[in-house]
Amino acid sequence: MGVCLEEPYDLIVTATHATIKVMRKKTQVEPGADVLWKNDKLTITAVADEGYEITALTVNGEYFTSGSVYVVSGKVTIVCTAEEVTP
Repeated sequence: MGVCLEEPYDLIVTATHATIKVMRKKTQVEPGADVLWKNDKLTITAVADEGYEITALTVNGEYFTSGSVYVVSGKVTIVCTAEEVTP
């Protein structure tokens, strides 16, 4: 009998003037330290640094709403940009 092993997926996060928090259930997932598995449900939240506002948040090239759930089907690349708020 063969054993079916799932392939783990990488998490890549790039954030400029923002903090990205990725949660799998109640556990925070860290890029480079943790792996993802197919059908993992991730809650992805972006918070801008003080004096900045989020201008774009994408997951695998698609615009994404902070605080929403993403279901893993392969490598996950999160990109977040923020711009300085002018008074």
